[in-house]
Amino acid sequence: MKQRKEIKGSLLKDVKKIEKTGDLLIDLGVIDDKFHKEAPKECIKCNSDDFFGLEILGAGLGPIFWVCNKCDKKVMKYSKRTTLRYLNEASELYSSPNDWDNFPYQEDN
Repeated sequence: MKQRKEIKGSLLKDVKKIEKTGDLLIDLGVIDDKFHKEAPKECIKCNSDDFFGLEILGAGLGPIFWVCNKCDKKVMKYSKRTTLRYLNEASELYSSPNDWDNFPYQEDN
C-alpha cells in the first residue's frame, strides 16, 4: 500500500517570513541547497520523520517544498534553480482561500 502525504496549499506571500533579506529562499526559511524528490526520511534539524508537502499556488504543479511537521524546516523538492523559477512564476498571483475547492487535499506517493 502506498503511503499518503498531506499536501497544504498556500500563496507565496503567505509563506514568506517578515524580514526581507533579498534572497527569496532565505525569506521562505530555506537555508540549504539540498533537495529531495520524495519527502526526506528524517529532518536534519529535529530528526522527525513527519513531513507534509507545501504547494505554492501558481508555482508548478504539486508541492515544491517538504515541511517538517515538528519544527517547520522547509526542504526543496527541486533544485534551487528550478524552485526559484517556479516561485518567480507565482510571485504576482493573488487568490482568496474562500475560492478554493479542494485544499488541503491528499496525494498518493
